[in-house]
Amino acid sequence: MSPNTKIVLYEIARKAISVIILVLVLVGAHALIHRSTGTSNALPALAIAIVSAIGMYLVFPRVLAKVGMLPVADDLNFAIDSDDSPQLVPDSFIRHPGVPQNVSIDSLKLNLPDLEIVEETADLMRFRNSVGDIIDVGFCPQPTQCPFDLSQVEELKQLFVEVDREQGSTLLTFAVKDYGGLPCMETVSEKPQKPHGVVCKASITVPRKYFYFFVSFYGAEQGITGMRDAIIFSKHSEEVGWDAAKGTGSRADSESNKEKYDAEFPDHPLSRVRRSLKLLATTIDFDDAVRQSEPYSPYVA
Repeated sequence: MSPNTKIVLYEIARKAISVIILVLVLVGAHALIHRSTGTSNALPALAIAIVSAIGMYLVFPRVLAKVGMLPVADDLNFAIDSDDSPQLVPDSFIRHPGVPQNVSIDSLKLNLPDLEIVEETADLMRFRNSVGDIIDVGFCPQPTQCPFDLSQVEELKQLFVEVDREQGSTLLTFAVKDYGGLPCMETVSEKPQKPHGVVCKASITVPRKYFYFFVSFYGAEQGITGMRDAIIFSKHSEEVGWDAAKGTGSRADSESNKEKYDAEFPDHPLSRVRRSLKLLATTIDFDDAVRQSEPYSPYVA
């Protein structure tokens, strides 16, 4: 069964069950209220039924996840395109002679809990975690071909802005940070997901002089989408006014994408992937061969 078919069946089942709950609760609550009070006011019963149906709609994916039937990640149209996550085919790369022979993808240790391996090649490992997010770990035995030094943060950020734009994504944040004691380029971005919602991506690139690693976390928005945006925009517009709250209209400048709201919306994919990055920063490790390799320097063709 194709992923698109699974998506359609999943959505049909979710909405159908919610409607059934709505009808059953409406009929039952109305009968109970009529028996208890002798009135025929349907509004209380309708309110109870609507709350019950919404609750079922929200709980449905969690119930399926518990029994292992939730079509997560790729099955939910998880938009990880080949240009988003480098699919490193070993035969397509000639190992740079400057790469130490004892450096490979196994030289990076994630040390993250509850990972299920989905795909593995010589230079790429794909995992799924307990909430259905995808983690890609890659090793490229070639220089990054990046023309900027890690101290040139604004130039590097603009480079990633352009790369994301070409892929239909929006760069939300960029930073140069240490992970496991090595300098890394950290990015967070989002991309529209069909038929609705967004896919959020949080990544680090670990550049050395002749090779690099990357770790990417992908989280897809599921269920009722857009709730984070709507709630935060409503609150923010009350504080600063409608026009100020609209801002530039760019997703990169959206108030709802700010990290300070992650605790309020812990199940949103943006919150999840940023939380994964924070955990990675405390658990990632590298072999001594990586640490002792020549440090990154801008690529010169």
